[in-house]
Amino acid sequence: MKKDLPRLSHQSQLTAAFTLIELLIATAIGMLLMIAISALFFVATLHSAKIEARRMLKTNGESIRRNLDFLIKNSVKLLPNAQGDSCQTNVLTHLTSLRLKSIDNGITDLQLVTDQSNQFIASNSTYLNPASITPSGLTFNCFQNGLGEKYIDYQFDLNLANFASQHFSSFIFLRNN
Repeated sequence: MKKDLPRLSHQSQLTAAFTLIELLIATAIGMLLMIAISALFFVATLHSAKIEARRMLKTNGESIRRNLDFLIKNSVKLLPNAQGDSCQTNVLTHLTSLRLKSIDNGITDLQLVTDQSNQFIASNSTYLNPASITPSGLTFNCFQNGLGEKYIDYQFDLNLANFASQHFSSFIFLRNN
């Protein structure tokens, strides 16, 4: 006796495979998922770059601030700057440069300078920021408290290619004035 295998009817043969429409819909859904995942990856990468830029600005700004604090704190005397402006106490002068006489009788000018189209916060010939970071708005003001102690208030902004910016300010008492 010969056994016949069950035959599939014409109707069941059609439903056993995927149709072209079903494959196109599955492909489209897969593509949409890939686009969404790519967009999330792009946003995460951009966010990571902004965080790194802010970290870099903060690190450089704190380094500049420490250098300025050291130079101002250890100065012997405040002198009129190159423009002839002097630091007057309790008057908002918003000086754009400050001239100091140091313990070794050297003269130090703190100011913004432009060199080969890059701006720097400079201490004489030493640049305090890298060329990739652009400083702006450097100002100095002098004050005196009720005890006769003089201090300098200064501020500046750092920008990284219009990608991130940060404001820094500090005040430092003068030891030797």
